[in-house]
Amino acid sequence: MLAQKIASCIICKLAPKDTVECGMILINQVHVIFMTRTGTVCASRDSINYIMNEEEKGQSLCLVIGGAKESLDCHPGRADLYLKDRKGFCKIALRHGASLVPIYSFGENEIYDQFSNPPGSLTRRLQCAFQKTFGFAPLIFFGRGVFQYFFGIVPYRKPICTVVGAPIEVPRVEDPTQEQIDSLHASYVKALTDLYNNNKDQYSLYPEVKLNIF
Repeated sequence: MLAQKIASCIICKLAPKDTVECGMILINQVHVIFMTRTGTVCASRDSINYIMNEEEKGQSLCLVIGGAKESLDCHPGRADLYLKDRKGFCKIALRHGASLVPIYSFGENEIYDQFSNPPGSLTRRLQCAFQKTFGFAPLIFFGRGVFQYFFGIVPYRKPICTVVGAPIEVPRVEDPTQEQIDSLHASYVKALTDLYNNNKDQYSLYPEVKLNIF
């Protein structure tokens, strides 16, 4: 992805161990060797439940909730998250009694430029069609060159500052109700919004930008 802006760490006891990633990205054989060696697994419900059900305690996951759809809006000077209707991670957290830790990385959208693709444009329509078919979005992005700063695939020299919020303690509920899921989701959104607002003046290159949650 162009920028993994938002992560939800589903914590059992210790530090993060596994990162979940879009299944189609893992199909590339070279990529899959590298990703699996670094602890990356497919971002499917079965994969997440398998890791959280392991007998060994201290398992944890880092999940980029916005996914492929969010990556299409990763432009410098914007803070757009697709989180409002994504509540599956809250349901899984409740079933396993796993704490949720809000995390936000300032500066990730600034290390690359992405060609203009506003909603409704031909570029966006083609990207969305590709995403529906193959599971990930083809991003048209560029950075700087090795020996010049105007165009290339090397990321710009911009800082990325990751801030980690306090864990949200989650009770274990075998069969959570929709009300419980909605309540936990609202708590997570509030915690993430507060984390962004409390740190943007210090770490964001665009502190005037409001966090938008779609």
